[in-house]
Amino acid sequence: MRFRGKYDFFSLFLFFYSCFQPLTEAIESSFHKVRLDDYAQPVLYSSSEKPGSRQTHVLFSRCYEVQTQNYEHLERGGPLFEEDPRYPALWMKCWVDGQNVPIIRKPVSEWDWSYVKTKYPCSFFWAADISWPKNKYVQVVLQGEFLVPPLPGKKDSFEYIDNVGVAGSGSAPYEEISFTFDLSAIAQSIPGIGKIDSSLFWWWLCDSFFLIHPRGYRIKNGKVRWSFEKVWKLDEKFRVEWYAWYRE
Repeated sequence: MRFRGKYDFFSLFLFFYSCFQPLTEAIESSFHKVRLDDYAQPVLYSSSEKPGSRQTHVLFSRCYEVQTQNYEHLERGGPLFEEDPRYPALWMKCWVDGQNVPIIRKPVSEWDWSYVKTKYPCSFFWAADISWPKNKYVQVVLQGEFLVPPLPGKKDSFEYIDNVGVAGSGSAPYEEISFTFDLSAIAQSIPGIGKIDSSLFWWWLCDSFFLIHPRGYRIKNGKVRWSFEKVWKLDEKFRVEWYAWYRE
């Protein structure tokens, strides 16, 4: 068969798109994305490059729960996490219903563009092969560790962009999405916190050790938590800044 003219190629494009679209909608509608919980905990570790100094790492975990319906399939190389180039990942692990699933780091040039990509640039993403059963409640857990490079000045910071949503006609929203900054570990590392004779007393008195964005969070036992219900689309930046006393 020979195609002549731009309209022939346009017709060919529409043909393949019409074949592909029902498949993607069928896969998307076979999931009910029940909830998504992200958790980040800044911790201080001794620096291997500068003995006697410390550097911030972030321990990260993501747990999302999915109710599958009537479509059983093997998803090959599905992207599970986009790595923020500002905070390189040292490692990541993945579990599906408690079973360890190999997850690999890939260059963004290998991204499958049938998946929606978040807006911030990235050079690498993490992907895995997941066998989705039908009519089952499935829990997927990611864990990783990020390096937080020191910033000029007296403060360090960590920012996480949550850009998630549901697609496909008739898809139900997430029942709940949450994000938690656990500041308890790094707060306990502050020397002499709250003591008048401490060189850090002024920062503590002015309540300026941590600057947290955006508003709308709740704090309990050193954990800062945002929660959203009935979410079709979320595009939010969660950011915490802290006084880097360990670099003085």
